[in-house]
Amino acid sequence: MVEIIAFAHPPVQSALKPLREWLAAQGGKLKVVEVDMETPEGERRLKALGITRHVPVVVLVDGKYKHIRKDGSAVEFVSFPSGPGTPAGVKGGWSAEDVKAVIQQYKP
Repeated sequence: MVEIIAFAHPPVQSALKPLREWLAAQGGKLKVVEVDMETPEGERRLKALGITRHVPVVVLVDGKYKHIRKDGSAVEFVSFPSGPGTPAGVKGGWSAEDVKAVIQQYKP
């Protein structure tokens, strides 16, 4: 399962566009849940994850936002992703490709 907790307005929406397009192309293979960060549900979910700082996006894969890449480096799907749609001057620490790779690692 993939859970996206994010602000429901620009520039967050444009930054998430590549990831959302890929997830949509997977059809029914993946369960995707989206939560507006500014709702009570979104606030509760962030609190449950222990995220107390202001972030525009959190992406969970199988309930976790912290993962290990194939090269052994750690990645956290928190804040803006790098890539198209991310505001100029914002350097993301993860990308839609990172999320895809983690999801593909979980496939049986």
